[in-house]
Amino acid sequence: MATAKETYHPSFDDEFADVVLQSLEGTLYRVHSFVLRTTSGFFRTMLSLPQPPAPDGKPHHAEIPVGEHDAVLERVLRMLCGLEIPRWTSFDELESALELIEKWDTPGPLSFIRTALPAPMFADDPLRVYLLATRFGWQEETDSALVQTLKLDLLAPASEFESMLCRLSSRSLLKLITFHERCKTRFRTALDGTELFAAGNEEQRECSCGKRRDNYTWRMLKAKAGGARWEPKNERPTGALDPARKIRDHSKSSLLAMSSSNWKTQMFTWTPFPYAYFTLYLACIFTPLVIAGGTGRLTRALFFVPILLLSAQLLYKGEAGYLTCTAWFACLPLASDLLLLSDAYREFYRVDANATATSPPARRSRSRRSPPPNANANDIRTKPLLERVEWAVGLFCTVGRGAGWAHGRQARHASQTPDSELSRPRFVLSQIPRLLFQILLFDLMNIHARWNPAFCARLGLTSVGLGWRVLGTLGWATGAMAGMSAEHVLLSIIFVGSGYSQPRDWPPLFGGFEDLASVRGFWSRGWHQMLRRPLSAHARFLTGTILRLPPRSLSSICISIQTVFFLSGLVHYLGEQVALSRIGFSSGSLVFFSIQPLAIALETLVGLFFRDHVDKGTGSRVLGMSWTLSWFVLTFPLMLDPLLRSGEMDPRITFSPITWLVRGHGTLGHADFCAVEYGL
Repeated sequence: MATAKETYHPSFDDEFADVVLQSLEGTLYRVHSFVLRTTSGFFRTMLSLPQPPAPDGKPHHAEIPVGEHDAVLERVLRMLCGLEIPRWTSFDELESALELIEKWDTPGPLSFIRTALPAPMFADDPLRVYLLATRFGWQEETDSALVQTLKLDLLAPASEFESMLCRLSSRSLLKLITFHERCKTRFRTALDGTELFAAGNEEQRECSCGKRRDNYTWRMLKAKAGGARWEPKNERPTGALDPARKIRDHSKSSLLAMSSSNWKTQMFTWTPFPYAYFTLYLACIFTPLVIAGGTGRLTRALFFVPILLLSAQLLYKGEAGYLTCTAWFACLPLASDLLLLSDAYREFYRVDANATATSPPARRSRSRRSPPPNANANDIRTKPLLERVEWAVGLFCTVGRGAGWAHGRQARHASQTPDSELSRPRFVLSQIPRLLFQILLFDLMNIHARWNPAFCARLGLTSVGLGWRVLGTLGWATGAMAGMSAEHVLLSIIFVGSGYSQPRDWPPLFGGFEDLASVRGFWSRGWHQMLRRPLSAHARFLTGTILRLPPRSLSSICISIQTVFFLSGLVHYLGEQVALSRIGFSSGSLVFFSIQPLAIALETLVGLFFRDHVDKGTGSRVLGMSWTLSWFVLTFPLMLDPLLRSGEMDPRITFSPITWLVRGHGTLGHADFCAVEYGL
């Protein structure tokens, strides 16, 4: 039989201690009741209960069985008594001690456990750390463990983490899965962006020698990594044990089911994008226009529903580029005008060759028995299918400006319409010099973009000097005007030369210098008017049909102007945001266009105040142009800077006719021009 001294633990054998604890191995631990009362809620309650007196009247020292092994009991008692604590040897040992600590309600040892979690041996098992941290509400340790779990493939088939995931609460499990999905989405976005992987994702990336870098290896690696790790797999046999299914059953959360199976791909599954979508998108616009006999308002509205759904799909997935998205959303108000707001067969008709720009426009409100002038004899609804398709295509491409149509006879470009008696050959010959001039002007602005650090170094207009900012504003506007005008002139040569259209259908796309004397003149006459009709139609619908304001009243005019600019800003914002959001930028077009009416209102007030004191001569026009330039230098960076800094405005044309004429070779390189390379 063992002696009393041999049965007590050497570190807990104080004969003055009045509480004796016994482990599963039979080892006895003497501890002072004062220590247990002050450190443990469990013992504080137990020892406060009345104790039966001993038969001999002496203090009662009966052993209290704890039900724990020596290794666990000794470690916890050392924490309670302030003795030296041995090093942890395993995570299982820590969890066993934590169970006893939780059972005894001892906050002191619990804090020791919390400080031990960041140790390297525990950090190697982040999922167990996350389980403990969420169990006790330790936010800092929870966030740290979440990041560390990113290296684990939690939902892999036959995952070793199944049992651990099933121990998590539904809230903690949902937080873990959604955090992983969010990080994967951000990383996928970063893989396609230029902020972290500029050398691999920039198509025109060049070294200092001017040689283009080959990023083929990077693209292949990115494709394999993305396809192997994040695409949903359907390789499990029917009836097989699915770990993700077990997790979903445990959490009872439909949100988790969407997260664990890449829920973003479940909403839309059509591929490829955007060309297949563009075909369907345009078909929904043209079909109700070419159907024989016309379609009712309800039928046209039904065709507009898939247009909205396709647009939502484009916004949601964001797989198209800047120009594609801008063209897409520019067609949206046009489709709304043709299908919802207007009766296309009665309101849109061609002007005869002998009609003048001063002819009265067709009235908007006409009964079905009273078609517009010149429409009874050649009702498009009675024409063959091919002619109706030709009419619909022509209407879609030109309805914005109204060139050649009745609703465009009072537009600014009507006075610039080429002479109807001008022969086709003479018109084509007169357009060729204009085309060459626009090409050279666009090339000059392309060289400027490779020189201006706001463009070539992606600094943005607000981060460079005033001179570069003014040049950048003028350069972008001139380049956009030259590029669009070159396309317009080239198409006029093709269509007029082939006999498809008349010279009068191709007035200049932009106004002249006299239209730049005010911000109002710039937007109403100087800049292209390709969205004028659909935007103004929506403004008239708002003021006339919804608000029922008197026509030409001050309130109607102000609301119409603000509506037109807001819708224009929304079109540009949606087109830019799809491309910019992939790399963490946000478009500023909506703000830029929304503040343009402020300048127009200011011009109107100043004009009313000084109309009797200002001579409308050359000096007045120069002053007006200076004001217009100053306004756009101040506000245009709101729209352009996100595009510049994201790389969407990087010059991508590497051949220059001007440098070919000057240097003998037309290849443009980044380091050959950018002012940053020269330290300017």
